[in-house]
Amino acid sequence: MEKEVVSYVKHHTFQIILLVLSIFVILAVGEFFLYKKTQELNMMLSEGLMQIKEEVEIGKVQPDEFTLKDGDMMIKKGDFLMMMAEEMMLPNGTKVMTNGDIVKPDGIKMKLKEGQRMNREGIMVSP
Repeated sequence: MEKEVVSYVKHHTFQIILLVLSIFVILAVGEFFLYKKTQELNMMLSEGLMQIKEEVEIGKVQPDEFTLKDGDMMIKKGDFLMMMAEEMMLPNGTKVMTNGDIVKPDGIKMKLKEGQRMNREGIMVSP
């Protein structure tokens, strides 16, 4: 009986080692491609954030919405929400200030309340 077990193990050792090595290689290749894809996504995300940051710094960003959050005026561009650095003039003449004050083209003044939203046309948006 002992001789049969030893013979079996000797006979199949190469196949077991080959199977373990094959699995290891497959996992290593999969991990490599996963790492590469993660790096690509991180690069795309950081480039997108840098582009938006540059647009905000040179003042050419056209936000989708404005909102007051924790007392700070925030601008929303796509899925990104960032603090408004300086007052902005919308295309329709509405002036938006960093403290949440808004002056419409006809001179009417208003202030956004916490959580209120306004689109880039100066129209209040339902939450």
